[in-house]
Amino acid sequence: MNQEVAVKTPEGKPSKGQRWFAGYVVAGIIWTLAKNNGFDKTSYDGLIIAVIAILCGVFYHRLKSKIKGKEWLRVIGTFLILEIIAAILIGFFTGLANNWQAIAVRTPLGSQIATADGAQMKKLNNDLKAYEADFQTKSNQIQGSIDEQANSDAGYQNNITGYRELQKLTDERYARFALYAHQFNPILTKYSQDLSDAFSGLATASVNTQNAADDLFIAKINYYQALLDGKSSVEAGAARSAANDAVNKYNQVQQAGAQALQNWQTAYDAFFGSKEVDQKSSTAPTQTFNYDAFINDALSNLQTKQANLETILSPSKYSSYKYSALLGQLVFTDLSTNDKLVAEVQDIGGLAPNKEGKETWMWSWANNSVPADMVKDSLRVKQFGVNHDQEIRNAPTNKALLGRNPLTESIFISDDTDALDFAAATLYLADGKGIYKAPFTNANGNAVEYFLIKKISAR
Repeated sequence: MNQEVAVKTPEGKPSKGQRWFAGYVVAGIIWTLAKNNGFDKTSYDGLIIAVIAILCGVFYHRLKSKIKGKEWLRVIGTFLILEIIAAILIGFFTGLANNWQAIAVRTPLGSQIATADGAQMKKLNNDLKAYEADFQTKSNQIQGSIDEQANSDAGYQNNITGYRELQKLTDERYARFALYAHQFNPILTKYSQDLSDAFSGLATASVNTQNAADDLFIAKINYYQALLDGKSSVEAGAARSAANDAVNKYNQVQQAGAQALQNWQTAYDAFFGSKEVDQKSSTAPTQTFNYDAFINDALSNLQTKQANLETILSPSKYSSYKYSALLGQLVFTDLSTNDKLVAEVQDIGGLAPNKEGKETWMWSWANNSVPADMVKDSLRVKQFGVNHDQEIRNAPTNKALLGRNPLTESIFISDDTDALDFAAATLYLADGKGIYKAPFTNANGNAVEYFLIKKISAR
C-alpha cells in the first residue's frame, strides 16, 4: 500500500516560496526608496533601478545565510547591506547612462563626439547674443522716449505708446527665445539630463520674466491711462500703487532669471568648454598679474575720464538727480534752468553703515533689490576676481579683506578709499564715461551708491 510521504523543509531553511516572497519584498522596498530619492530621471534610470532591485531580491537569502546572529538581526543587517550596495550601483549606472556622451567626450576614443554639436551650440549662442544686443538697443531707445515725470496729456499718451511698444518688443523676444529653445533641446537631451534641466530652468525663468514684464507694462499703461482720462486721485493712486508693485515683482523675477542664466552657463561650460572671457580681463597672464598695479592703472583711468565727464556733468550745476532702476537711468537736473541730463548707468555697489555703525561695502550683484540688467558690469568685475583670485588675495595693499578677495566677496567691512578702488576697477574693465556717487540714507545713516555712467546726453 502506497503511503504519501510529506516533504519537510529542514528547520531554519526557508522554502522556495518564502525565498521568492522575501526577494519580492526586498526588491519592492529598494525600488520605492530609489524612486522617491530622485534617482528616476529618465526611462534608462527606471530600467536600471528595476534590474538592481531584482538582483538584490535574488541575492537576499544568499547574503543572509552568510550572516550569523539572531534572525531579526540577520534580516536587518542583510537589508542594510543590500540597500547600501543598491544605492551605490544605482547612482553609478544612472549617472553613467545619463552622461555617457559627455563622459565619452573626455576620453581619447570619444574626443570628436561633441565637435559638431559644440559648433552648432556656439553658433546658436552667438546668434542669440546678437539678437539680444539688437533687442537691448531697441529697448533702450523706447525707454529713453518714456518720461516717468510727465505731467501733461501729451506726455501720458507718449508713455502709453512707449510701454505698448516695449510690450510688443518683449513678446517678440520671447518668441525668438522659444525658437532657439526648439533648436537647443535636441542637442542637450542626448548629453545630460542635468544640462537639459539647466536649460529648462532658463526657459521657465524666461517665461516668468515675460509674464512679469507683461504685467508691468499693462500696469504702467493703466496708470497713465488713468491720468489721461482724468480719473480721481484715489483711482490714479491705486493704479500707481499697482504699477509700483509690478515693478517690484519684475525686479524679483529678474533676479531669479539671472540665477537661472548662471546655472545654465555653468552647466553649458562643463560640457562644451569654458565661456569666453572678456578680452581686457584676460590680457595679462594669471601668473604675472599684479593687483596693486591694476588698481593704480584703474585709478589713473578714472581720474582722466572723471575730468572729461565733469565738463558735461558739473556737480555744482546738476545738483539734483532721480534714479530709475527699471530704465537703468539717472536723470540730473539743473535746478536754476531745469535743464536735464540723462545717463544710462550700471549699479556698481554701495557703501553704507551697518547696525554697528561700521562702513560696509556690498556689490550690486549681491543686492536682491537691484534688477539683473543693472549688475552685468559688476558681475564682470566678479569674474575678473575669480580669474585672478590668488594674486588678489596675496596683494600687499589688499587690506579690505585681509588676504581674501574683495572682488568676489559679496559684503564686507570697508571704507570710501576701497569703494573708490572698486568703482575704478569696474570703470576700467567695463568701460564707460565715469562714475557717479549717489548719496542716500538707510536705516543706519548716510550711505553712497556707486554708479557707472555708460552714456550721457541732454534731454
